Amino acid sequence: MTENTFDLEILLPHRAPMILLSRAVDYSDDFAQAEVLITEQSAFF
Repeated sequence: MTENTFDLEILLPHRAPMILLSRAVDYSDDFAQAEVLITEQSAFF
């Protein structure tokens, strides 16, 4: 696993405000690891 972050708008077909992930941590051809930060401003808080 790398400690890089990746541009979500390049990796995902979604655009704000529907990008619900905070960051993509790592990915390869057969897996993805992402993080989400839940705040009061989050769509589903």
